[in-house]
Amino acid sequence: MTETTPAAHSGSYWKLCVAICAGIIVTGALSVGDYGLPWDDTVQARYGELSLQYFTSGFEDSSCNDYLNLRYYGPLFEMVMAAAYASVPAWRIEIRHAGIAIAAFLTLVGVALYARSFHDPLMPLFSLLALITMPRFFGHAFNNSKDIPFACFFVWSMVALVYFYRANMPVYRRACLCGFAFGLAMSIRVGGVMIPVLFVVTGLMYLVGNRREIDNATYVRRWLLSLCVVCSLAWTVMVTFWPWAHESPILNPWRSLKMSADFAATHEVLFEGRRLASTSLPRYYIPKYLMITVPVSHIILAVVGMIAAITAARGVTRRHKHGDQYVHIPTLLWITVPLLYAVSMKPNVYDGMRHFLFLLPATAVLTATGAVWILRRCKRGRLRHVVRVGLIALLLAPAVDLVRLHPYQSTYFNCLAGGLGSASEDYETDYWITSYKEAAEWVNAELSGSGGTILLAANQNSRACAEAFLEPNIISHAMFKTGISGRLPAGIDYYVATTRYQLNANFPDAPVVHTIGRDKAVFTVIKGR
Repeated sequence: MTETTPAAHSGSYWKLCVAICAGIIVTGALSVGDYGLPWDDTVQARYGELSLQYFTSGFEDSSCNDYLNLRYYGPLFEMVMAAAYASVPAWRIEIRHAGIAIAAFLTLVGVALYARSFHDPLMPLFSLLALITMPRFFGHAFNNSKDIPFACFFVWSMVALVYFYRANMPVYRRACLCGFAFGLAMSIRVGGVMIPVLFVVTGLMYLVGNRREIDNATYVRRWLLSLCVVCSLAWTVMVTFWPWAHESPILNPWRSLKMSADFAATHEVLFEGRRLASTSLPRYYIPKYLMITVPVSHIILAVVGMIAAITAARGVTRRHKHGDQYVHIPTLLWITVPLLYAVSMKPNVYDGMRHFLFLLPATAVLTATGAVWILRRCKRGRLRHVVRVGLIALLLAPAVDLVRLHPYQSTYFNCLAGGLGSASEDYETDYWITSYKEAAEWVNAELSGSGGTILLAANQNSRACAEAFLEPNIISHAMFKTGISGRLPAGIDYYVATTRYQLNANFPDAPVVHTIGRDKAVFTVIKGR
């Protein structure tokens, strides 16, 4: 009996991907209400509302450009969300979380389509499973309105990039698709200019690899014209949705890019057990966070995948034009260029690796590449079947962590960091204090009917993380400082404090009546009288 060919399986595997996506939609719909409000959500929402006012006022109301320092960021996604809840402001939180979840779902779809560019029919399935079982991605998928949309547009930009070099449609149509996708990513974060860089490097590598097989002059001429189309359209799309860029379409985006590299604000960061300024973090901050927040099973397969991808990419001149090496090259650039930037330039980053969340889809593709490479080494049909099932089980293993940590999957650490319980002593966990939602619900239950007064360890922006979920008869006050001794002040029923910045150390004589956390890691402490 002969084994069924991979081509015969491709349709079945793709249908399985579609079924998984349908399951993800159901899971997301049931889970979206469980997630709390991030520290800066109200700020981002207000920026979106002000930016929307700019456009609806006929470009007259430019107050969005004076709102804090958010003019340095593109407001496209925030504006879409502001328009979505404009007629139902009471549903602002729910609509924003649903919108972020949709962006996360589209990221998954984009990863599957990107992986479909490979010839192995299992690549989309393995890539999809690898990404959805990454707790850090899942945890951000419902309340991170900046990094999830950016990751989404980054993925679709990479899909457009691969199709540019491999599809059969006219070259200028492909260039327009790339330019539009790149521009959408840049309209979220100007750091998306990295994507045109990947486009250029990919094209140059293809040229060098095929210099003996193509008409260099014709290739270079068409490629340069396409590059002009891509960059011009990308910049136009970015500027179109960015009010501050309207004031100076060239200089202001450039100023934003410079600001993102030399961010002025400094934040205290808990890293390797030390509290450091975000400007003083070691160069390996992002690479290490990637190593300790991605499941170990994925890391092992991704390392195998990277070696396999490098080996395949070296054969760019020895295989058919549409071989997998033409997808391995942009995949490798996707993961290595941002990491090299982080190590060499040492940008002012904090809150773990959330600013580099767009690397997780690339890691998922490399994980799938490693799994496929292992499977291809198995020639015998029965052994191949066993290995295939084993690889799928390995990719699904972190799903246990998704359930156990819910809804705080963004606090996940793998065994290289000792797990969440041990890592909480050395690294930031619930840095966005989303656990204040659960704290507010506990306070609601305790003060139900009678009402009361609580004191929040929060500033003017983060106090909404709890107040948005408190009952109307509960009064709250905010205090953002440390070193407060004694018991709770008169008239205060509870003190709700995040463990970040050691705010939970205030009022040491007040008893702890409730804690919120996972795996022995405490995120929020509630003290009573």
